[in-house]
Amino acid sequence: MFLKLAPKRLHTPLLILFTLAVFIFAGSYRSESAPVNFYFMPVFLAVCVLCDIIITTIAFSHSRAFNNRQTYAIGGAYLASAILAAFIIADYPTALAVGATFNYDSNSIWLWFLLEISAPICAAILISLPQSLSLRRTVAFVLLGCLLASFIGPLISRFIPLLTETCNHYHCELTIRSGLVYISGLVNFLCLTFLWFKLKNKGLIEQCFLFTLFLLVLDDAFSLSWQARYTVGWYTWKIMIMLLKLAMLMIVLLRMMDDYKLIDENNRRHYRQSITDDLTGLHNRRYFAQNTPALWEENKASGQHIGLIMLDVDKFKKYNDHYGHLAGDRCLAKIGHALDLSGNRDGNLVARMGGEEFAMFIPSTDKQQLAQVCERIRLAIAELKIPHVGNPEGDHYVSMSIGAVLVDPSQTNLDISGTINLADKMLYLAKKQGRNQSKTISEGEFTPQMSEQL
Repeated sequence: MFLKLAPKRLHTPLLILFTLAVFIFAGSYRSESAPVNFYFMPVFLAVCVLCDIIITTIAFSHSRAFNNRQTYAIGGAYLASAILAAFIIADYPTALAVGATFNYDSNSIWLWFLLEISAPICAAILISLPQSLSLRRTVAFVLLGCLLASFIGPLISRFIPLLTETCNHYHCELTIRSGLVYISGLVNFLCLTFLWFKLKNKGLIEQCFLFTLFLLVLDDAFSLSWQARYTVGWYTWKIMIMLLKLAMLMIVLLRMMDDYKLIDENNRRHYRQSITDDLTGLHNRRYFAQNTPALWEENKASGQHIGLIMLDVDKFKKYNDHYGHLAGDRCLAKIGHALDLSGNRDGNLVARMGGEEFAMFIPSTDKQQLAQVCERIRLAIAELKIPHVGNPEGDHYVSMSIGAVLVDPSQTNLDISGTINLADKMLYLAKKQGRNQSKTISEGEFTPQMSEQL
């Protein structure tokens, strides 16, 4: 709760101060004995494995969605940590009791050492590569590295008598004598410093990972300072680490939700851009072609008539030649706005088909209503009073010719393409008979004489 009240820039410092406070508190109880629970460590490790696997999945997904190499490297680091923690769980006799199968009983300290250094080293290697590996290669690289490293222990134990001593899971004398904790602390500190400067644009996932490395450094310090396990201080520290792991998981999950929201918004914006004409703000030809067949079938099923209107600006080439293409674009933008206001209602579909040509699909209509829509649009364009010296048919203002056809999809032999062609013919007839007018017919009213006039 206190993190929500604090400014975002103070979240990480406050979390570090809180962790240090718990670290000091746990240290004050390092000698207080507590009941020994041999199942505590397997449960602790299982929680860590679960958190690491989920964060790995989120980091890889975030990396692929946003092409972010940093989160890709961090995902590989969490994967390495999860694999080695799973190996340690298998080594615990109170967990799966398969230590004899893996022959790790005399080398569990080696696994602990690998677990401590695996994530920072893996992240440092992956972030330093000149190019990102593919997801499959990254997983293979991490898995192979963990397997090879985990089996190096038995080989080393043949030559270093110290590591051949039977390791008690519940004491860390061997850790102190071997010096592996000193090495682990140094490696974690160096990797933390390296990644702090290497990672750019430290987002939430990056900050959580750096905080994880900070916990590893403190954990090494804990092991060096307080050798006894199963004390009040030891339980307090381990439980705090487990809770912080869960907290970081929740933070990353919230980040994932924000990412998906951002992706969804981007997809919606890109989709709107793909179906919208940039100049007029109307739907484009692609959207019109994709949606009119479904509207056609819908009206066919309900037995409703549909109207299809084709519209064209009169003598627009002359307008461009006289006023320039920029003025032509402004003219089309005004026309698009007028069409949107006067014709885009009651489920109508209005689109710019290209150039100065527009189309409109009118569902559930009749011939009278269709003719009224056409005339309303024509008058709306005329009322714009856009000067056009080359258009005497419009009193030297921009005007529009309109052709419309009414069809019954359940009765006609035409499809949507044939209906568009018929509306086009009526548009050309309106132009041939003087422009600045609309021609509306029902399908059966189109005569051979009309064809001769085209």
